[in-house]
Amino acid sequence: MQQARLLLVQPRLAKDFLIIVLSVLSGLAAWQSDRQFSPTSRALKSKLFPMSRHQQNSSHDHVDSSGAGPTCNVLDQPSMEVSSDDKSVNSSRIRRLEYLRRAIDCDCQIHLQHMSVAPDGQSGSVSYRTFDCHRIFLATASEKMETDVFKNAHFNGVLEMDGVSPESVQIFLEYIYTFEVDSPLVALKIIWDIFILSNAFNIPELMSAFFEKVKEQDWPLEDVIPAFDLAFRQCGMPELEHRCLDLIIPNARKLINDGSLMKIQLYSLNYIIQLWMATDAVPRERLVQLLQEYQRANGLNFNNFVTFSHFTKIIQHFPDVLLDAEGSIIQ
Repeated sequence: MQQARLLLVQPRLAKDFLIIVLSVLSGLAAWQSDRQFSPTSRALKSKLFPMSRHQQNSSHDHVDSSGAGPTCNVLDQPSMEVSSDDKSVNSSRIRRLEYLRRAIDCDCQIHLQHMSVAPDGQSGSVSYRTFDCHRIFLATASEKMETDVFKNAHFNGVLEMDGVSPESVQIFLEYIYTFEVDSPLVALKIIWDIFILSNAFNIPELMSAFFEKVKEQDWPLEDVIPAFDLAFRQCGMPELEHRCLDLIIPNARKLINDGSLMKIQLYSLNYIIQLWMATDAVPRERLVQLLQEYQRANGLNFNNFVTFSHFTKIIQHFPDVLLDAEGSIIQ
């Protein structure tokens, strides 16, 4: 009887044992499958067992059932989409320019004084060019602007300017609104105006941004001498100075007749004359004539001793040049 019971129990135990073994194996297979296809395990596997070139091509050519295109591991491939931040910055820039150019809800104005010139060369009437803008934008441009238009209890909504061009004021405003200089009005001839606005309102970044834009252009010769005068007066503009000199030396015969030479400071004139002498770019007689023209245009004689003393230092480059009783050059 006991043997019969054992014969009945053994098949049942064997069956239960087989079920347990199959369950364990099934669980191990499922765990291994999950581990194999998890992003972390795939990344680890790709490092330990890199695919061959054929396997890589096969993987890249795979298209899922939805027809969406090649699939790739987001952990290994950088995103090629345009940043939403870049889109929002560009959109914000355009919106701010629209508010400026269309004068939407403006609460402030810039009045640019303009003096007309009569046919006889005398000063004519005074007029104003008006630029609508927003007080809060001006106030955030610099501490100086904040003091002038926001903290000033007597500010009446009008900021007056003079001595600069309308084009420079427009570029000045657009920079305040967008932190960029990207205007068709950019030109070398207004670099002095941009410099004045940049310094007057303590916005040095404006000058830097303007120069980065203007140096991409071809510079007209008639604007080079004033730009050089600016660079020579101010420290920290070596690139502007060198760019100007690259044009001043080979174009000396043309620039010697440029009227802008009569308006530059004595130190700039002295440097240019020495440069042309050293390179034999201009005949000596023509340089002496240039000094005579500069002297007449600026009224340099013994009466204004301080300025005239600097002028005589340039004359010393030409030992045989004589002066009359009033200090005028004679040959």
